[in-house]
Amino acid sequence: AQKVYPSAGIVLGSGLGRDVREFLALHRDRYATSSAEALNASLVQRAILVDVRRAGRLAHVAGLRDRILAGDPELEVHVWDHHGAADDDVPAALERCEPVGSATTLLVEHMQRVQLSIDVMEATLFALGIHVDTGSFRYAGTTARDAAAFAWLLDRGARLAVINRYASLPF
Repeated sequence: AQKVYPSAGIVLGSGLGRDVREFLALHRDRYATSSAEALNASLVQRAILVDVRRAGRLAHVAGLRDRILAGDPELEVHVWDHHGAADDDVPAALERCEPVGSATTLLVEHMQRVQLSIDVMEATLFALGIHVDTGSFRYAGTTARDAAAFAWLLDRGARLAVINRYASLPF
């Protein structure tokens, strides 16, 4: 999401896959993240929620969640999610919630629409996200859109050798 929102900081949730965490740890100089504990929720002007829109899954950023649920007029909320709607979905000014296998697919499609250029490392990271979120294209929720986004990333230089290194397949 930081590619779409360049001034945004990155705070990771606890549900991030081990594979993606290892990739980000290796490339922490390029993809700097902050801990949820270090987040000063009162200073946030725009919250960009990726792969989550349920209030119940935002306990790690409780202060921010509480501001969202209170409808704080000083806080703009954008949601990019591929999960189905639930009773505790947070309200958002912008919602990109569609039934695809990966939230990354939605972001990649947006990058395509606005002709945002990406480099090889970004293409590889986004492809890894799609690969992991779709269970290597095996999960029932995987769509042709996920495959098309992945193909677009391959066209932009995504490195399969790197993806294979981090995307572990269970036997």
